[in-house]
Amino acid sequence: MHLHNRGLRRAKRGLAALVRFATSHRIGLSLGLVAVLLLVGSLPQVPLGGQSNRPRALGKHEHDSALQIRKRAEWFFHQRAFPLGHIPADARLKAFQQAAQMRRTKGLFMDRFAAATGERIPGFQNITANTSTWTSIGPQPTASSFFGNVSGRVNALAVDPCDATGNTIYAGAAQGGVWKTTNGGANWTAITDNQPSISSGSIAVDPNPADCSAGHTGAIYYGTGEENFAFDSFYGAGVLISHDGGSTWTKDNTFVTLSGGTPSVINPQSPSAAGPFIGTISVDPATAGSSQVLLAAVEGISSTVH
Repeated sequence: MHLHNRGLRRAKRGLAALVRFATSHRIGLSLGLVAVLLLVGSLPQVPLGGQSNRPRALGKHEHDSALQIRKRAEWFFHQRAFPLGHIPADARLKAFQQAAQMRRTKGLFMDRFAAATGERIPGFQNITANTSTWTSIGPQPTASSFFGNVSGRVNALAVDPCDATGNTIYAGAAQGGVWKTTNGGANWTAITDNQPSISSGSIAVDPNPADCSAGHTGAIYYGTGEENFAFDSFYGAGVLISHDGGSTWTKDNTFVTLSGGTPSVINPQSPSAAGPFIGTISVDPATAGSSQVLLAAVEGISSTVH
């Protein structure tokens, strides 16, 4: 800031000298005005309130103020909350159901594309498109002009302690829900696609051997809401719990609840997010069953109780 002050003082002295010179030599008002505008345009730029005056370079860590971070989060929330003032809790689930209905009534894009062009995409002639299985066409990064070559974020991993082989693993994708493998990662199955949220923040499993059932852990605790502070980190709907290895899920109402009606609403409300971001869940290994004790790191709910 001292550099800015010195620059302003020099500019003011130069401006005053120019005015004196113009007055003594009877230079026209328009010429003097042009000179003033040129000087003003060359003054050093002082950062606005809340902005950092540090230069930013590509690939360098950005030193954003707390105000800027909060304003970005509010912008992200409010444009999605308009005009209701909140984001309906079941908006993602309704979109999922609508997409499934479109696939049933209008078919798949790959089928329509092949019919329109009269040929399959080169290299994939043997792939049969359907809604129940996936065919690997990678691994291959996602090419982005902004981020470069990137892959999807995996925010959580948990190994099932009740599988003696160690081959049962649960993975939480940033915006893809929980995926499960029972063969050490050779194949994966999505197990939360029809849940209120598939934004992953954390996964924890019941570590107590006494709670093991049918070769899987007694409980999977899925903390929704990605707490990574990225512009595409989405809020969640609280903690989801499965007692049958991910086949079925129930929603815990400790942090937020879903009200009935259409659209349903997450409560309590937060001024910056429609639901919480649960970054970490830990299970007390000395507890078991229905009396199990958990510790959660939660952001994005406004209730003073939490």
